[in-house]
Amino acid sequence: MDSKQLLNRVTQQLKQASKDSTIPAGDNGAIAHEPTVEQKEAINQIFELFRFNYHNQFLKAFPDLDTMIMAKRLWAKLLADYSGQVIMRAAEKTVKDSTYLPNVHEVLMRCDIADVHGLPSTHAAYMEACRAPSPKREYSWTTPQFIMPGAPAIGSFSRMNLKPSPSLYLSVITNYCCNVYNKVKR
Repeated sequence: MDSKQLLNRVTQQLKQASKDSTIPAGDNGAIAHEPTVEQKEAINQIFELFRFNYHNQFLKAFPDLDTMIMAKRLWAKLLADYSGQVIMRAAEKTVKDSTYLPNVHEVLMRCDIADVHGLPSTHAAYMEACRAPSPKREYSWTTPQFIMPGAPAIGSFSRMNLKPSPSLYLSVITNYCCNVYNKVKR
């Protein structure tokens, strides 16, 4: 018996075992969030992108249609909080950065990265904040919600005898974004 036959036999046994279970699956009171058409299309495109870029690894990970369908459902559920456009950009970034077939966790991590959302890089934001003339509040920022809160920190750095740097600026912006996120979440 080769490995593919063994895998199929084990898969069939697991399917049968899951059908025989008397334990309800999940929270019966929870409403399942159905993925949008845009999200489904993005996930289908991701799987095609992965199949093309990681051919042998992809075929090992998804040896049959049932396995791939189950994986797509899982990805759709886990990526439900993001638009199809953000999901695609995160997957493309993952492909650029990864030698091996990415998993859903790697794509999720990249969905939260600023440049996937169209925000400037930390260095670009820092440079804009440094170059902006005073008064900073009147300057026409490229991304005000991201750059403007950190701009006053540039002056504060020098008053505290700290040399301004992109990493220090990133910590100010990260702290600001976390505070905003926590206020919105409440």
